Amino acid sequence: MTNTNEAAVNESTSNQVLIPSGFVQIDLEESALLGGAMTDKIQLREPRSGDLRGLKVMDLLNLDVQSHITLLPRLNPKIKKAELEDLSLGALLSLQTQVVGFFG
Repeated sequence: MTNTNEAAVNESTSNQVLIPSGFVQIDLEESALLGGAMTDKIQLREPRSGDLRGLKVMDLLNLDVQSHITLLPRLNPKIKKAELEDLSLGALLSLQTQVVGFFG
């Protein structure tokens, strides 16, 4: 016989999304095609110096779209540039805000 509290704990644990170490999860305003699947959540890791090659930090801080479209797949290789170019403005801004937050 299963204890109801134990069942509730097991159920809540199975519904949790495991976020890899060093990554943060971003909740998007609406579902979007990212990583080949429709999702309303995406994980990004904090940029390392090599991820910034060819980019200007000021462009990232100024929310330059092309700079972010270049950087974001480096922070989560599942994300494709073509998917980012098709995102709604709200979803892109959510991702850009998180990236800028890494520099704060």
